[in-house]
Order: sequence, then C-alpha cells, then structure tokens
Amino acid sequence: YNLIRIIEKQTFNNLNKLEKLDLNSNNIKEIENGSFDGLINLNDLNLNRNKLKNFDRNLFDKLKMLSNLKISENLFENFIANFSFNKRLKSLILIKNRIKEIEIYSEDIFDELNLFNNNLIYIDDLFFS
Repeated sequence: YNLIRIIEKQTFNNLNKLEKLDLNSNNIKEIENGSFDGLINLNDLNLNRNKLKNFDRNLFDKLKMLSNLKISENLFENFIANFSFNKRLKSLILIKNRIKEIEIYSEDIFDELNLFNNNLIYIDDLFFS
C-alpha cells in the first residue's frame, strides 16, 4: 500500500515506453485530466482498491494502446467514461464499486465487461447499440 492521493496532470509524461502501470491499493481520490497523456504504449492499467468517486470522462483518450483496464473496489456511484479513442480496449473490470448508473461511450464492444457486485439501476441504452 502507498499513500498516493492525487495523480497530477503530466505525472507520467516521460514514460512513453511503459506498457503496464499498477496503481492498485493506494489512496487515490483524484486523477487530473492529462495524467496519463505520456503513456502512449500503455496496455494494462490497474486502478483497483483506491478511493476514486469520479474522473473526467475523457481521462483515457491518449491511451491508444490500452487493452486492459481495472477499476474495481473504488467508490463510484455514477460511472461515465468515453472509450471512443481506445480502439484496443478489450477488458474493462469494474467489480465491487457502488455503481448505480453507468454510461460508457465506445465504438467497439469489449471482450470482457465485469460489473459484478455493484448497485446497478440504470445502464445507458446506447451502451448496447
């Protein structure tokens, strides 16, 4: 466990060869938009077990190589994200949040979407079209 609370804009700007980033089990409450912009080769991002409640819906725009995203065991109630620019994203894991409403924008359908153990009452119609 670490005590990271905020990931600031441009934190990872010089890590353009990084393929995997594990920020699991920190204390992250905020991720500023632009934080991941330098990670042009990142394909696996783990944000499990933090204290995230929300983030900018376009936070992952620059992660063109991203294929696996884990955001389980956080504090989301409404999850809104735009993955339209993440053409390679195949796995989105959102286990054990508090998600009641989910809106995900993506042109492709994931190979794996795991919403186990949430409080879902609304899924946007566009999600499955």
